[in-house]
Amino acid sequence: MVLPLYDERARKRVSQPYVTWGLVLLNVAVFIAEFAVPEAGQDALVQTFGFTPAILRGDVANTHAIPILLTPFTDMFVHLG
Repeated sequence: MVLPLYDERARKRVSQPYVTWGLVLLNVAVFIAEFAVPEAGQDALVQTFGFTPAILRGDVANTHAIPILLTPFTDMFVHLG
């Protein structure tokens, strides 16, 4: 089986990728905002918005301000390291 490398038809873009651009801008904004937080605050930020599977399973109590079901989504924007 051979996969085609290109097509003779011209591609017509239906619209601009606004959602993708928005997610990239949001990700960059959160990354820059993390530099403004002191190092001790960064640990609290990661603990609050990071995803912890043990909390989701119920092995550990959730003591953070946001519901645990939101952390898989907020974790996408938290940059570690």
